[in-house]
Amino acid sequence: MRTVRLPVLILAALTLAGPLHAQDSNITMPVAELERICEEGGLPFARIQTPSALFDDPHLNAGGMVPLTLPDGKKTQIPGLPMQFGAQRLPLRSELPVPGEHNAEILGGLK
Repeated sequence: MRTVRLPVLILAALTLAGPLHAQDSNITMPVAELERICEEGGLPFARIQTPSALFDDPHLNAGGMVPLTLPDGKKTQIPGLPMQFGAQRLPLRSELPVPGEHNAEILGGLK
């Protein structure tokens, strides 16, 4: 079971342990328990993860992934920006450029 050490301010904000004192700063709890508390309290949260772990994240896979076509034509998905306007998440702004695609545009003024 993975546990996390909670900063005093987070504990105070969640009122997990009632009144807190300086000696309470080493409180640990299972990550799943902290996630449950945040969910029940309506507090937005996300685990800090490695980039590769994002692809297995249940929240992202429930609607936070954005389809992308790689320059070689392969289809994949990447994590989208973590914000939305109303009920709509921000879409992919543009596909990835092929190498050198914008060289003339960017370097043209240097002649």
